[in-house]
Formats: sequence, structure tokens, C-alpha cells
Amino acid sequence: MSRRRRGALSSVDEHVKAGLAVESDRMSAQVNGSARKEELIAAQGDLELAWAALREAMGAPDLKAIELKPIEPHSFPQGALDEEMATAANARPDLRALGQAQSAQGSALGAAKSDFGPRVSAYGNWEEDQSSIGGSGGNNWVAGVQISIDILP
Repeated sequence: MSRRRRGALSSVDEHVKAGLAVESDRMSAQVNGSARKEELIAAQGDLELAWAALREAMGAPDLKAIELKPIEPHSFPQGALDEEMATAANARPDLRALGQAQSAQGSALGAAKSDFGPRVSAYGNWEEDQSSIGGSGGNNWVAGVQISIDILP
């Protein structure tokens, strides 16, 4: 019986003795511990089968199984979300590209929204008639402001 399992069961035993838990809680803890032990045995069997399949596939019956190392715990930084997002954006080009795509979509959305509002434009034209020896001719000019409003969606 593993140390952790014994610790969990002894903790439940103490709670039962103190009246904080009932006998069914102890039995539930024992069932849970047995289920975890069954999963461990199944995983070890799967590992042995995988090594046997590898030996067979490689044609190397003398291949020794390598001892698996436990996964080491990793502590993640506990910084502010904005700082973490900035670090991720700098470290990952896919996030940087996503940010640029979102910015481009925002610009396109702003341009599309501006098309629904009224548009004001100014125009002008100037023309001089051909001058002659006897006179300077004439000037023609036009200037205006145009306001366009979409009345249909």
C-alpha cells in the first residue's frame, strides 16, 4: 500500500473516529484507492505491452525497457494578465499575426461604418477661354460642395 494511499485512508479513519464522517465514507475511500491501484496495474501492463511491441517491430528481443521518470512539477509565473499576454504576443508569432489580423479587421469595420454616414465632398473646375489679340477672352469656373446620404440600407 502506498504512503499516499495509507495517508488518505488514515485521515478518513481519523474523521470516522472523531465522528466527522461515517463508515460509508471510509468504504468510499477504500473503493477509490482500489480503483486507482487497478488503474496503475493496467497502465503498467500497457507499458509492458508497448515495450514488447517495440521489441517485435524492431526485431531486437534483447532491447531493455528504459525506466520512466516521473513528470516534474512546473511552477508557472503568477504575473498580471496583461504582462503575460504581452510576453506571449512577443514570443509567439501566431499570436502576433492574430493581433495584426484583428487590427486590420477593426480598420475595415471602421471604413464600412463610415460608408453608412453622410459624406461631404468638394469639387471645383476653372477654364479660361482662349485669349485673342484684341482681348483676353473669358473665364469660366464652377465650385461646389456635395453631400451624399444613403437613404436605403
